[in-house]
Amino acid sequence: MSDANRESTGYIAEVTYGVNPGGTKQLVNFTNNSLGATNETKNSAFVRSDTNVAGNVRTSTASGGSIGIELQYGGYDSFLEAAMRGTFSAGLNVTATTISAASADNSFNDSGSGLAAAVVGQWFKSSGFATAANNGYFYVVSKTAAKIVALGGTLVNEAATPTVTLKGSVLSNSTTKKSFTIERNFQDITRFLLFTGQRVGDFNLSFATSDIANGSVSFIGQDGASSGTSGFSGSTAAATTASMNTINDIKSILINKVASTLDFTSIDFSINTNSEALKAIANLNATDVRQGSIGVSGNLGVYFEDATFIDKVLAFTALDLAFVTEDAAGNGYIWHFPTTHINGNVENSGIDTTLEEKYSFETTLDSTLGYTMSVSRFAA
Repeated sequence: MSDANRESTGYIAEVTYGVNPGGTKQLVNFTNNSLGATNETKNSAFVRSDTNVAGNVRTSTASGGSIGIELQYGGYDSFLEAAMRGTFSAGLNVTATTISAASADNSFNDSGSGLAAAVVGQWFKSSGFATAANNGYFYVVSKTAAKIVALGGTLVNEAATPTVTLKGSVLSNSTTKKSFTIERNFQDITRFLLFTGQRVGDFNLSFATSDIANGSVSFIGQDGASSGTSGFSGSTAAATTASMNTINDIKSILINKVASTLDFTSIDFSINTNSEALKAIANLNATDVRQGSIGVSGNLGVYFEDATFIDKVLAFTALDLAFVTEDAAGNGYIWHFPTTHINGNVENSGIDTTLEEKYSFETTLDSTLGYTMSVSRFAA
């Protein structure tokens, strides 16, 4: 019998929907895996005088499932891009002695004009300044090649003397559909399950107290096949970056681009692509997987300390939510939900408990930025 510890899973992006391009697959770390292919059937409706059912007829096939994940830098960026139907930007990545900070307009300035790659709406990490306030995570309000006007912290005047690094790229939701061929390899029995035409159905992450940041990626696809040989010529090792925890790997939670001093107990969110397998007569498998409007929703838990959230619920006021996850090596993501409405209440669980606010949230189009959600990333 096959052992769960002997399975590996890898994928490759498809060029043509439903067609395995072959080549080298990218292995991916997972905590569980339910990818599979099934038949859909109907019993014959023929009336028989002997009371037997005349037969069971296959009417369609389906493939898909989900993999469980732990948040690690670079581990699932392809699936995140597919969920958001976008691509990470080339990225701001400049290290120079020509970068200064100015308090007057809360800006970073580069006499070497190396800031052109910054994107309005992205977050980035600043490091290397002698003044601590000028290091951290900042949001691009406007930019030229020589200047970034920023939010996220209050800058202090500092001349361009130390070596400073500004870096970060951004992914925002768009409209480009992506699909994958995914293979499960059961190494101890030399068996392979190959699934083509897999589009991301949803991408979920959960951050609970005293835990590893974890989640899942679900897929809806076209076909599945079993074989004694791989559908790929080789493989690339899975990411080796550390799984991020929910204690010191969550660096900041920002409300309206200001770091919150409240104590949060949980954050989770889901990116739903509203996908549906398209069936057609004369086709055994789905002809494609339609992806609809992006749905971004989640939940917040926070100890009840002030009226920050409850007032926004009562006034139906949107807030800007962002939070930073960064591993011990310095690799990180900034998850940004710019136009978010929350709904919920203060919950009293009974005697000898601490009051906690529990909210659900929905994030929708930000009319200024032109998208619903973004993820900025920076490598160590």
